[in-house]
Amino acid sequence: MKYVPILIVLILASFSRCAQRTSPTGGPRDTIPPTLINVVPANQTTGYQGQRIVLTFDEDVRLNNPRQQLLITPSVGNDFEMTVRRKTVYLDLNATLRDSTTYTINFRESIQDNTEQNPAHNLILAYSTGTYIDSLSIEGSVYNLLKDTPLKAASVALYAHADTFNIFAHQPEYLTITDDHGYFRFQNLKAGTYYIYAFDDKNRNSIADARSESYGFLRDPIILTPDTSIFVRIPVINMDARPLRMISARPYNTYFNIRMSKMLDHYAIQTVEPTDSLRLRHVCGPDQANIQVYLPEVSFTDSIPFQFTAMDSIGNRLDTLLYAKRSPRPATPEAFKVTTQSVELAYPHYILTATIQANKPIQSITYDSILYVLDSAITVPLTAEDITFQGQSSLALRKTLPPEYFPEPTTAQNDNFRLAQPREQQHLINQLQLRKGAIISIENDSSAATQLKTDIKRPDNTGLIAVTVQTNEPNFLIQLLRKDYSIVQTARNQTSVDFRNLTPGDYLITYVSDRNANGKWDPGSFFRREEPEPIIFYHTDQGQSSVNIKANWELGPLLITYPEPVDNSRNLPRR
Repeated sequence: MKYVPILIVLILASFSRCAQRTSPTGGPRDTIPPTLINVVPANQTTGYQGQRIVLTFDEDVRLNNPRQQLLITPSVGNDFEMTVRRKTVYLDLNATLRDSTTYTINFRESIQDNTEQNPAHNLILAYSTGTYIDSLSIEGSVYNLLKDTPLKAASVALYAHADTFNIFAHQPEYLTITDDHGYFRFQNLKAGTYYIYAFDDKNRNSIADARSESYGFLRDPIILTPDTSIFVRIPVINMDARPLRMISARPYNTYFNIRMSKMLDHYAIQTVEPTDSLRLRHVCGPDQANIQVYLPEVSFTDSIPFQFTAMDSIGNRLDTLLYAKRSPRPATPEAFKVTTQSVELAYPHYILTATIQANKPIQSITYDSILYVLDSAITVPLTAEDITFQGQSSLALRKTLPPEYFPEPTTAQNDNFRLAQPREQQHLINQLQLRKGAIISIENDSSAATQLKTDIKRPDNTGLIAVTVQTNEPNFLIQLLRKDYSIVQTARNQTSVDFRNLTPGDYLITYVSDRNANGKWDPGSFFRREEPEPIIFYHTDQGQSSVNIKANWELGPLLITYPEPVDNSRNLPRR
């Protein structure tokens, strides 16, 4: 009987545990944003003098980074304070406001409910210091020109004085932010002339960073009148717009090094004395911002004067006279590196192509050490006629091989490429070979032996994309891109193009308006008021920009029209 009380205690303890309080679970998540039920002064008030604005909501709210989220145009800078007490938000504008001006206050996501942080939806107020509310607007979209993708959360700005305003130095008076689709809208604007630009303001300082932030602008002003409806598309690019400067020019290791402030598009070196050109060799470093000048036959006490010209991708130019000389300090030459790229053998003419790139100027080539090896019986040497210099450190290989080396594949051959019978036992090698010492550098380095598999492109393992172009422009480029936007092939000023020998996969097709007829895309310059040359992407009827090609497959003709057809309802290019 003495065990009974203990049993009763245990039972009561178990009931006690079962009765402990727990947090409720389940139920739908609150997704309803707070609702504005009153604002003082009322929205659209005229004669406003900057007094406190009081907003009352239907539930308790909190502030979410108002310094970044709140947009006031024209800008008042940071001269405002925003506080909250339960359901009420107080906004105090401490700046001196302009006369006869409409101020638009876009709260974006600065006000949220307390429980689930749902932001107040589309909360925009307008107040005028004059007798009426300005009602004009500018809307549009911002997109990455080189990728054809919308730029979300981008800053879009307006300014009025083109001769003094610098987007890389000045903060704008009118600023808004794009949504997830790259769309933006300025409202409550007065009639006048505006210039517009956009930038990806990563550091949140309302100034476009010339080095690290993508940006874009429209060259021509927007003339806003009561009877105009304005929709614009702003292309942005990531292009270093800083001035081109020389950081240093001095002997380094075994060469004379010229260090620039940014990547170069191209450069030129012209010796003052023509006979010195044979004593001075040069190459651009891998970062495209350093020029290495070699002077192997120049004594340590001598120097060679030369004119150095450099240009960056946006057309900034630098010209200066330099004196190249060697360092008297003992130095170990840098290792000689030779890389071979894009080794292909293309049907139907079986043209072997490749590119050889060295990290030093090339002094000489041992031609009989560069070979194409088909199999154990067939070796084809390359000659001087098959190899051309592209600059002082790069070689282009191009050789046509006999088509009988590559009979059409059959089922019995199982698509292996080899000579016709009786060479059934021949071992297929299919390599471009550079034997040791095939390339000699300016410092008498010898290249290492290299063997690279050749990519044989034939109709049974590749595809074809046909493109038709409708345009009145005399100069343009049609480019085939990979999914990573690297260029595969380019056609110039052709309204009918066949892109052949394509590895199966996904591709993009672009039209580039080559307005200056130089055979390449140019990014323009804000300081010269030159917009980037236009680029449009091919899109399917379903709006997809990517096209897929399979082996032994032909696609097209695909139609590209420039300028693009416009949807008049939104003034947007048709997609």
